[in-house]
Amino acid sequence: MGGIAPSELDYSAVSPRLLREVALQKYVAGQIPQDVYIALAQELPMEAVDSAGTVLDLSGVTDDTEFDFQSYFREQRDLASALGDGENASTFTSVLAFMRS
Repeated sequence: MGGIAPSELDYSAVSPRLLREVALQKYVAGQIPQDVYIALAQELPMEAVDSAGTVLDLSGVTDDTEFDFQSYFREQRDLASALGDGENASTFTSVLAFMRS
């Protein structure tokens, strides 16, 4: 299964729909574990909190809106680490490694 290589995407400006498509391709091909696939495929919340405690309004992000997933997952990893949630921090670290591959 060919498809788009993760390194060919600009994860600072990718639509949720495209991210889910790439994640599904990589998961089906056995190239990413289930927890990474789930993190990449889930819909964004209406709001998120960054590592500085700022509430981010994500309600305007649609399936076709370009979004900075790289920063989003970096912030979520940092927040999980700060809260002592090692499992989620590890998943987000794996998501970021996928984006750099």
